[in-house]
Amino acid sequence: MDTQRPDSKTQSSQALQLPEGFHKALFEYNPCQTIVVDETGKIITCNRAKKLSGDRLPNDGDVIFKDYASKYTNADMYAEFAECIKAGETKKFPELTYVDGKQFSVTISHFPGGAIIITEDVTAQKEAEQELKDANDHLHEKDRLKTAFVTTVSHELRTSLCVLKNTISNVTAQRFGWINRKLKDKFRVANDSVDRRSRVIDDFIEMSEIATGSVQLVPEAVDIHQLASELAASLASRANERNVQLTIDIPESNLTVHADRSRLSQVLRQLLDNAVKFVPDGGNVELAAKDTGDQIQINVSDNGPGIKAEDLERIFDCFGAAEVSDTTGQVSIGLGLTLARQLIEMQNGRIWAQSLPGQGANFHILLPKNA
Repeated sequence: MDTQRPDSKTQSSQALQLPEGFHKALFEYNPCQTIVVDETGKIITCNRAKKLSGDRLPNDGDVIFKDYASKYTNADMYAEFAECIKAGETKKFPELTYVDGKQFSVTISHFPGGAIIITEDVTAQKEAEQELKDANDHLHEKDRLKTAFVTTVSHELRTSLCVLKNTISNVTAQRFGWINRKLKDKFRVANDSVDRRSRVIDDFIEMSEIATGSVQLVPEAVDIHQLASELAASLASRANERNVQLTIDIPESNLTVHADRSRLSQVLRQLLDNAVKFVPDGGNVELAAKDTGDQIQINVSDNGPGIKAEDLERIFDCFGAAEVSDTTGQVSIGLGLTLARQLIEMQNGRIWAQSLPGQGANFHILLPKNA
């Protein structure tokens, strides 16, 4: 009676059902170079990946890490092997350097009567990691030099502006002789321009200090109503000059945030300064705050010309000037808002803007109530 011979695929499938066939396939076709040794380190066999690696193959009777691979430059691997066998443990050595410069990851896995040694050539991986590290170091150095350059130039400009400001002050005070009213007014405009440039330079310096990690915050419980009252008092004169109504809508108690008081004051002053600057004469500016649960939301709003939708994010970017003009026709370059975002985010907060052209602007800050 004829019997049908099973095809090769069926034979392979049947072989894998047997423990010996499965384990042989698992060992033989493991993509990592694998060697089996006895408890003395004597090599018993190696798998297909080892045979095809192009590396030297072990001779009969070779002892792993002693006769066969004893040339790792940064570890005594035979001693490590003996320790693993003695302790009956598995140990991985992720970065071993061979005498030819190749780098390997080696795992010694003990089993009763011997150990499995799994080796992976990681030379290309380590070279790629080193190239990436070198590139990052290069970028960090460029960034450091850029920051140092900005800081140096900013300090030089600030020194020059101080000299100019002192000269303008002396002229307008008529310490060099009498000047007429028209010329005095011109010098006052020049003085205001110097002040604006000084603030821009100060922002440059502070952003450089933030970039280098030299700005240290001192968080504490800040009473928002008290801080707002102080800011309103300091801005009252400027607001009155343009008949701007500055309103505070904040509860007098139980509204505190966990923040650096001086830095939060700096941010709010920047927002209020901008609002007073951009609203028309007789306009309105409001500073409000409310409890949202585990955070406090602070809002600065105005009825000025507003901001275009495409500029709402850009105004927080360095040099991201929005096309919003103040009462003198000048355009804000946005450095103060860039710094404001950095300072708020350093305090685990968030700042954003909402606006429609011709309908004013609203700036919102969220800060945590507790540390």
